[in-house]
Amino acid sequence: MLDVLGAAVVGLALGAATGIPLGVLNAALVEAAARVGRRHALGIGVGGALADGAHAALAFGGLAPLLTRHAGLERSLALVSAAVVLGYAIVVVRRRAPAAAA
Repeated sequence: MLDVLGAAVVGLALGAATGIPLGVLNAALVEAAARVGRRHALGIGVGGALADGAHAALAFGGLAPLLTRHAGLERSLALVSAAVVLGYAIVVVRRRAPAAAA
């Protein structure tokens, strides 16, 4: 039992340390909280947590062999991810532009 508790503490520490850099989800949370309110930011946070859980389930479910067999799939997923991040950045910048001009 102590081993599981120790592993959980290590996991918590690693998760907190690697979660410090401001990522896209963190930026979306801050932006949503400032613009719309806490409830909207909470929804984004819950959605992000569910996505992280889905990624973990896929990783533990054996996604690595699929990515190893199909090398182009990993590149395609990275390109889709980059497009989503770029699209989000464009939406945020366009939304802020009129307020900055006023």
